[in-house]
Amino acid sequence: MKKYLRLTISGLQRVDDGILIGGNATVIVNRGQEVICRETFSGKVSEKFSKLYEVEDTGMPVSVTSSSDCQFFKAEVDFVNPFSETNI
Repeated sequence: MKKYLRLTISGLQRVDDGILIGGNATVIVNRGQEVICRETFSGKVSEKFSKLYEVEDTGMPVSVTSSSDCQFFKAEVDFVNPFSETNI
């Protein structure tokens, strides 16, 4: 059965000499030893940005790891129904 995994990032920005600039981040979503998705982001995201992936549901939990040059960068994942208005 297919499910939709939502990857949400925020805080892809940093201050350099008093100027707000973009940054870089790499995000990896794993299910056990399997890599479900790997994304590299570059730019500036001050609010939240989400991306959907259609994945096979195995019942195993997923985990997210990230690295970034931005101090407040955050990456989260959850499963959603993209056709529901409550996910907007």
